[in-house]
Amino acid sequence: RRKLVKESAPRARKGIYELTGAMACGGCRKGATLNAAVRKKQAISGFAYRCGSRARTAGHACEGVYMKRHEVESEVRQFLEVHARGIDESPAAEVQRAHESDAARKRADKQRTALEKDHKRLTVALARLAVDKNVNPENYEEDVYELAVAELKRDRDKIARQLQQATVVVEQPAFGDFRPLVVGLMAEWDTLLTAERNAIIRKLVRRVALVKTPEGEVRVEIHPIWMPDPWAKESVSAAHDLAA
Repeated sequence: RRKLVKESAPRARKGIYELTGAMACGGCRKGATLNAAVRKKQAISGFAYRCGSRARTAGHACEGVYMKRHEVESEVRQFLEVHARGIDESPAAEVQRAHESDAARKRADKQRTALEKDHKRLTVALARLAVDKNVNPENYEEDVYELAVAELKRDRDKIARQLQQATVVVEQPAFGDFRPLVVGLMAEWDTLLTAERNAIIRKLVRRVALVKTPEGEVRVEIHPIWMPDPWAKESVSAAHDLAA
């Protein structure tokens, strides 16, 4: 227990609830907040999560989501329990996943090295073209020069995007990196304070999103740190393509 608590910075050990600071609305992708409720003439603080933007704007900013806090917390705990059990019951499968993750990162790292060389080559070509035009302007028709520069910049920008995608794969942590923390958390769950569980969960989970389905139901979507961020600006599918 001491080791688990030590893993968290003191400032992060102040979460009032297990998922404080981790909740988000899947509609507007902004924070989800807690609201109170009255049940049997008794006020209950932190009863359910709702879209914070909708609450602040009287329903104008987002369609909104709503789910009882204990239901969300239960799903997150089940998610972590599944991962903990998977490690203990099938170590061979975990080793295989680790090997696959390492192989994907090595492939992406090799691609990144090649892309960095291409990016540098195009940058040098642009610089040389500009210098040569200044020295020998008579050799260049204006429209031809502009087209050449535009083409080189377009190719360089494409490579820059590919570099970003390769970097996502290379720097993406593997589940094995978090294995001790997940197992330890589940083993000590009942002995930890709520604030301590919150601090550890936030080291494992990027966010917990409440997503409304086309049928109008609300489901929990958990984004762990060891998986690519599905809400990242870069194309996650493109990053997966690089890793494949």
